[in-house]
Amino acid sequence: MGFRLLVLSACLAAGCATGGTTTIQAKPPAASASTAGLRQQWLDMFARGYFPGRSGQVFLVPKQGRFVTSHDPLYPFMHGSPWDYDTHIPLLLSGAPFIKAGQFTTPARQQDVAATVGALIGATPLPTYTGRALGEAIAPGTARPRVVTVMVLDSMRADYFDTYAAAMPTLTRLRKEGAWFSQAHTIVLPTLTGVGHANIGTGSEPRFHGIVANSLFNRGTGKSQEAYDQLDTRELMALTLADEWNLITDGKAVIIGQGGAIRATAGLVGRGACLIGGKKVLAASYEIGRAHV
Repeated sequence: MGFRLLVLSACLAAGCATGGTTTIQAKPPAASASTAGLRQQWLDMFARGYFPGRSGQVFLVPKQGRFVTSHDPLYPFMHGSPWDYDTHIPLLLSGAPFIKAGQFTTPARQQDVAATVGALIGATPLPTYTGRALGEAIAPGTARPRVVTVMVLDSMRADYFDTYAAAMPTLTRLRKEGAWFSQAHTIVLPTLTGVGHANIGTGSEPRFHGIVANSLFNRGTGKSQEAYDQLDTRELMALTLADEWNLITDGKAVIIGQGGAIRATAGLVGRGACLIGGKKVLAASYEIGRAHV
């Protein structure tokens, strides 16, 4: 009988389109620290998110409580900033008997997901990992799970689990029964969809995996392009855990990924048969008016 491990982590935002922008003001939350005190922390986060030739040289930090979004198409909300409402994310592990239930206050980050799932299934840590296995939540002496599910709730804030607990009975129950990391944060900027999903899938950072935004300016063509342009997964410069498991099992592992856009899906399932020695994986994404498989 197979068991299921459920991992929940907020990746970050809905896709940010290239083009004109609109600034929308929201009610700002109380600041936890002065902007000056956060300067070095932000610089470190930007440095982890920098990849030569892909990243911009100027980074914009909107005033707290405001965000910048596109007007064509119009996204009524967006994330990507270094403020706490974009960087403090929920991270939940659930799945007896493999997971040890409890409330954990040890720091956690997106990069820990791949390392933790890898430890559960018996995968060798990748040399590009910058995260750690959350061993405090792994039950000792158990067999490996036969099925692992990684679920990313895009733009899900950690405080939503308290604010909307009654509206999310299943997630609220899983939080009570599973391992909840209350101090989980993203440690790179910008906090966008493509970046976050690649952080989770590779267990690494943009300075290594190369996915720095949802879209970028290609200096070779002189035009902007979306992440994984023309469904080219070679933009991902580091192996995902799925890639490693694909190679180790000689393609016998069934790897399936589904997301709202290719920028979300590819960062989790990796490159599949595009790897030398790799086998096909199932990856699907959908956008308004079109679908990719």
